[in-house]
Formats: sequence, structure tokens, C-alpha cells
Amino acid sequence: MKNNIYTLIAFDFGKRRIGVAIGNTLTCSARPLKIIDAKDKKNCFITIAEVIKTWSPDYLVVGLPIYPDGSKHPFSEQCSRFAKQLSQKFSLNVVLEDERWSSALAKVDGPDDAVAAAIILEGVLNASSHTA
Repeated sequence: MKNNIYTLIAFDFGKRRIGVAIGNTLTCSARPLKIIDAKDKKNCFITIAEVIKTWSPDYLVVGLPIYPDGSKHPFSEQCSRFAKQLSQKFSLNVVLEDERWSSALAKVDGPDDAVAAAIILEGVLNASSHTA
């Protein structure tokens, strides 16, 4: 992601809800966008398609749960599968990002999934700003 301005959309994937955030490499900042009901897979992907059409991202980011010691969480496989589905359905590169502290940092009143997605995305954006 060197020397260009990119728009990224991040997902905090869950069985019940998927948090969505948007950010870019110009400002290296992210903001919560929405929470998608993940229980209905068909409508879930319709909503994701609408978000992608609206924002035209260059990359997608999916949070990957990892234990504090760095080992994979049992839910990691489902998140990786979701990332692969996104890549195949939307023909976009998907980056998996360590999300081990995002939920703890995202504590707000009400559902925090979109805030967690923004925290995940900021991790990617901060890392990319050091390589530009």
C-alpha cells in the first residue's frame, strides 16, 4: 500500500453481528460504519455488497481472533472462511488482521462491533503508514 491513497473496509466478523468500518490511507484513520445482522447469510451478503458498491474500497480487512499468546482462537477458521468468501464474491484483496484487543478497546454503550471493526482497521492503517 505504498504512496497511494486507498479506501479500506474492515469487518469484525461474528455469528450474530458483523461490525463494519471504513478508513483510508490518506488520513490513516477509521470510523465505525454499521452493524450487519449476520444470522441471515443471504441478506448479510446483500448488505455487504451495498456497502462495497457505495464506498468502492481497494482492500477489505477481516479481524482474526488470536489468543494473547499468539495462538489461533477456535473462531479463527470461521473468520478466515469469511475472508475467503469476501475475496471470491467481490474480487478484492482481503487482509486478515490480529483482533485480539479490539473488543476490549471497543467498549461503548450498546453493540460495539462497528467500533471494534474501526480499531482493527486502524491497526492496518497504522502499519501501512510506517511502510509508506
